[in-house]
Amino acid sequence: MMTQRSLVLCATLGASVVAGSLTLMGCGGGEPSKAEVAEERTRLTNVLSAEVMRREQVSARARESACRSQVGRALSLLDKQPHALSGPKEPLFLASLDTYSERVEEISTEMGRIPRGSLDQRCLQVHRMLGAAEAVHRAVIEEWSDCLNKYGSFCDTIISLCAGDNPPKDTCEETNNLQDSFELSMDVMRLTAQIMRDDWQAANTRLRNAKDLLDAMGTVEHANQNVPRSERAVGGSVIGRAVALLCAGDSVPSDAVEPCQDLRDVLIQGVADDEDSDLNTALSGLVDAYQLRPNE
Repeated sequence: MMTQRSLVLCATLGASVVAGSLTLMGCGGGEPSKAEVAEERTRLTNVLSAEVMRREQVSARARESACRSQVGRALSLLDKQPHALSGPKEPLFLASLDTYSERVEEISTEMGRIPRGSLDQRCLQVHRMLGAAEAVHRAVIEEWSDCLNKYGSFCDTIISLCAGDNPPKDTCEETNNLQDSFELSMDVMRLTAQIMRDDWQAANTRLRNAKDLLDAMGTVEHANQNVPRSERAVGGSVIGRAVALLCAGDSVPSDAVEPCQDLRDVLIQGVADDEDSDLNTALSGLVDAYQLRPNE
């Protein structure tokens, strides 16, 4: 049986929901078939899907922009630190330990300036990943400092040769000669360079992950257009996301209040098979209230 709202829509809109583009099935000619109900719902969800995607993209880009404004400088400073990216068999150019430490301190100062309490959950993940990269650079300072304290400036020479990618084996491969004190000292410096290289690779991985997380904040996954037959399926569906976006807040059009409530009612435990027609009626009312149009 058609609901009162269905009859009103048929009578007042001449069986047309959106300027003749979306037609209600079954007005005056008996109940629509399941195929007609499904076809109508597909048209309605297509229209809502486009609007949901548009609104979610606007929101996602705004969140990304807000996060980038907070963590962007720290990310840029970390990006300037060595990350074991020198070419094959090329010495790795390094500033002095003092200069390196000053850069890490600048990163720490910038990280401390970021108001973590104001970051949303995803931006906080970016911040934590950057913090992990910063911690690796602090570990490098300790390793480098210990090496210099023991072996002086010669340590810088070994690090510059052996801490980059693809270090020359003839200079950087450990000899494991425990009987020769010089070679033993060389092996310690070589091992320090290897540890620093591994640390820089780890820092680079964390930095790359932070960049990926930040970029992902500006993207939106397409919602599932299937009818949510269970309460669990509602949140990931076009219909559920449309209700969350179009039926909340103070800017809901007055004509959308009733269809929004009807949709909430029908979605409480998922849409039952015998509620499909009522679902269509509520969807068409929502589409009409927002004056949405199909994509041309």
